[in-house]
Amino acid sequence: IGIFALPLKAEDARDTELDLKYVKPSAPVRVEIDLDDIENRSRRVVTTGLVSNIRFDAANGEVLYLLDGDVSRVDYNGENPRKVTNGGGIGSFEFTTDGNGLEFTRNGTLNTLNLRNPQLPISTTTFRADWTRNVRAERAAAYEQFWRSYNKNFYDANFHGRDWLKLKARYAKFLPSVGHRNEMATVLNMLVGCLEASHTEVSPGAGNPNGESSAHLGFTFDYSYGGPGIKVKEVPNRTPGSFAKTKLQAGEIVTKINGKDANATEALYREILNEQNGRDLMLTVKGTSGTRDLKYRALSGGEFSGIVNANRLQWRRKYVEEKSGGKVGYVHIAGMSGGELDRFNQQVWEYGEGKKALIIDVRGNGGGNTSDRIIDVLERLPNSIYQIRDDEPQLGPGQALGLPMVVMAGENSFSNAEMFPYAMRQRKLAKLVGTTTPGYVIYTNGLPLVDGTVARMPNTGVYRLDGSPLENMGQEMDFTVTYGPEDFFGGRDPQLDKAIEVLLKQAK
Repeated sequence: IGIFALPLKAEDARDTELDLKYVKPSAPVRVEIDLDDIENRSRRVVTTGLVSNIRFDAANGEVLYLLDGDVSRVDYNGENPRKVTNGGGIGSFEFTTDGNGLEFTRNGTLNTLNLRNPQLPISTTTFRADWTRNVRAERAAAYEQFWRSYNKNFYDANFHGRDWLKLKARYAKFLPSVGHRNEMATVLNMLVGCLEASHTEVSPGAGNPNGESSAHLGFTFDYSYGGPGIKVKEVPNRTPGSFAKTKLQAGEIVTKINGKDANATEALYREILNEQNGRDLMLTVKGTSGTRDLKYRALSGGEFSGIVNANRLQWRRKYVEEKSGGKVGYVHIAGMSGGELDRFNQQVWEYGEGKKALIIDVRGNGGGNTSDRIIDVLERLPNSIYQIRDDEPQLGPGQALGLPMVVMAGENSFSNAEMFPYAMRQRKLAKLVGTTTPGYVIYTNGLPLVDGTVARMPNTGVYRLDGSPLENMGQEMDFTVTYGPEDFFGGRDPQLDKAIEVLLKQAK
C-alpha cells in the first residue's frame, strides 16, 4: 500500500531536514548504489490507498499512479497529491510516445489526455476492425502451448517414465475432429492423463452452455415405500422441514409438489425439480392428522449436503465429548485455505482448550496450502504459567496446547490434507488414524491457454524426508481403520472410536 522512494546513496541529513527538489538531468546519469544500510533508507511518497500502474514523469519529476480507477499524481517530494482524471473505470495507462500525454481505455474506448495542458479535453479514438478467427489454428496453438509448458515445467523431468514426445503425436491427431470447447479439454485430459499425475485437470474455456440442475427437497426418501407419493425418511436439522412453520415428520407422505403428482422416480427431477433452486415449492403432505399444504424455498443439492455435513460434525463433536468423559476435544478442517485456517483457530481454542487430548479430522478435506501454518500453531509448547487473581491458571504462551493429538485422514483427504498428517507424524506431534490417503500431492499453478482452455501446471513435487514422494504414494496411518458405507448409513464412525481409544490411553 502506497509508493516508496529509495535513495541509492546515503543522504547527508534526516529526510525531515531535507528539502527535496527535482532537477531534470542535463547529461547522462551515472548510477551508483551504496548497498550499506540501503534497507533502511526508503521513504513513503504516497501514504494511502492500494495504488498500481506507477509511472515517473521525467519532465517534471512527478509520480503518476492508478488509485480507485483514476490516474493521480504527486510531486517528487510526496506533496500535493491530486487527481488527473475523474469518473473511475481506468484499468491501466501508459505515456504517449512523446511523453507529454497519457493513453488509457475506459468503457472500451481509447482515450488520450494532454499532461502538459490538462485543461484540454480528453480526446477519444474510435475505430472499427474485422477479426477473422481461425479456430482450428488457435486450438493447434493451444495444444502446442500446453505440451511445451509441461515439457518445460512439469515437476518430474522424467514424466513419470512416459515418453512425452510420443504422447504429443498420439493425441495431436484428434485435433482436426475437435468441434467444441468441451472436446478440446477432453483431448488435453487424455494427453496429460497418460502421466498419471495429480493436479493436471483441464477445463473447457468459457462460453459453454449451462448444465441443468435440480433442486433438493431438503429430506431423504424412504425407498422401501412403493408409492404413491414420496415417504419422508429423515428431516435433517436446519433444513426447511425441521422448522416449526414448515415442519415435516418422518413417515409422512408428500403426494404433490407444485400441483403435480410426486413419486420417487426420475420424473421427479426432470419434470418437477429441474431448475427450481431457490424457488418456492408447494408440497401437499399426507400425515396422521390429515392432508395439508406446506410451502418453503427449495434447496440446492450443495446446500443440502452442507447442512448434512455440518450436522455430522456437530454429532461427532458431541460424541467425542460424551465417550471421552469430556477429556478429548474434536475439530475438523474442511480445507487448507485462509478462511478454514481462521475457522481452525476458532475451533481449536474453543474445543481444545481445557481438554486432555485433541482429535484433528481432515477427512473430506480437498487440500490447499495452509498445512505448515497450522503445524506452527500446534507444535508450540508451554513455557510459563499465567495467573490472574481469583482465576484459573493458564499456560503461556496463550496459544499453546501441549496436548496429545490424533490426526484422522483417509481416502478423501487430498493434497495438502495428506501433507498435514505426514508432517504431524514426522514432527512427532500426533498419531494417525484412518486409511491411506490417495497420493494426490503436487504444488500447482494455473495454465491459461490461448484458446481460453484452463489447465493446471504441477511444477513442484513434495517428498518425505526419507526421499519418498507423497505423489502416488499416499500417507499410511499408524492405526488403519476402515469406514465403510454400512458404517456411514448406520450412524457409526469406527475411525473416530479408534482415535478416542488411542488418546484416552495418553490423556493425563
